[in-house]
Parts: sequence; structure tokens; C-alpha cells
Amino acid sequence: MISCFPDPYPDELLYSICARYADRMQYPSKGFLSKELFGNTMTARIELPGYLNDLVTALPPGGYYTVDRLIDNHTLLPFYPHSAGFKPVGSISGKPPPGSGECAAVLRSN
Repeated sequence: MISCFPDPYPDELLYSICARYADRMQYPSKGFLSKELFGNTMTARIELPGYLNDLVTALPPGGYYTVDRLIDNHTLLPFYPHSAGFKPVGSISGKPPPGSGECAAVLRSN
């Protein structure tokens, strides 16, 4: 369990929150950080991170972080419906589509 994950600043992206956590913990590599936060050594995505349920599960229960709160307040997903050419095609609250590992897979161009 991750006990000292930083509280987010208003409108701060999850990528930045994770970067502050990595700086605080002084991880020897990005792979160790990714493994602890998301359960695998995926490449971090700034705009639409994946494996959010794994992250929330690793944090203490009953805290600020929920998957929905991360999506709504700390990713760029709320801006995508307003972008030309993209529309949501599925839920990102649960597991990402098999093999994708990213919530970006729930968007498709028109």
C-alpha cells in the first residue's frame, strides 16, 4: 500500500502528481515507480493515463482518490468530447480493453 501519495493541486494532471511522488520517494528507475503505482512497467501517458483502478487500489481506502475523481479532475479526458474528431466509445472506470493498457483506447476518431 502506498501511504504517502501527495494530495493533488487543483486541476493538476495525474502525471504531475505521480512525478511529485517519484521525486519524494527517489525511485532508482521509472520502472519501479510504474510497478508500484500501476502494477506494471507501462509507459506513463500524460493526457490519458491507464490502469487507474490499480492505482486507486494501491492507495489507502477512503481517501481523496477514486477512479472517477481522477478521470474527471486529473486527466484531459473531460476535454476530449469538445475536440473535433473524437468521441467516447466505452467506460474507462474499469479495466482498459484487453491489450491496450490505456484509457485512450476508449476514444475513436469519427
